[in-house]
Amino acid sequence: FTRILLVVAALFIAFWAYRMLTDKPASQTTFRLVDGSSVNLNHFSGQVVVLNFWATSCGPCLREMPYLARTYERYSPRGLEMIAVAVYGDSPQKVVNYARSQALPFKVAYDSTGSVAKDWGGIRYTPTTIVIDRQGRVVERFTGTVDMAQFNRLIERLL
Repeated sequence: FTRILLVVAALFIAFWAYRMLTDKPASQTTFRLVDGSSVNLNHFSGQVVVLNFWATSCGPCLREMPYLARTYERYSPRGLEMIAVAVYGDSPQKVVNYARSQALPFKVAYDSTGSVAKDWGGIRYTPTTIVIDRQGRVVERFTGTVDMAQFNRLIERLL
């Protein structure tokens, strides 16, 4: 009985956390980009924004990145913006080197203090991808590798 109660409680907490992080106004975080500049989420008002929290040491993150790049290149002319946020603890130089070597077409930020991950609900796992609609509401949060067909359908619908 105790195990069942714990499972029910865990499911309730997971559902509650999911609801708290979706269909809510997005945080107005300022992102420090690896090129030394910074950008605030307000800058992308009226656009669909994808935040991808990743790490250079995360194999699934690195396998997913080329697909995210293709999605960005396909949809950016229609109003898609994307920021790849390297998580705290990653090597800033490795992040810069990876972004350059892969010629990532979107903005790349580095969360040097962990505050960005905290602003977005305490990102604990990479990759984590957050989708924000044109009205600035979080509409989806993917933990783990994104199903790209599902992801692209969502982007199509939001654009």
